[in-house]
Amino acid sequence: MCLELVLLVAHTLFQYGMAMTSVFMLKWIFRLTLHAFKSFVDSILTLMKVPLNYPDYTCIR
Repeated sequence: MCLELVLLVAHTLFQYGMAMTSVFMLKWIFRLTLHAFKSFVDSILTLMKVPLNYPDYTCIR
């Protein structure tokens, strides 16, 4: 049971790391600013009908 939990956490962290690496690689390839790249990723995810919720600058105090 404990080993299964460790493997699940490791797999999740690996997927997160790969996703972040892919996102920043695309940002570098297209040479976009962070704001422009955020809009680019939002439009792709909207076309794929994948909801992505994240805090924006209005949530920062």
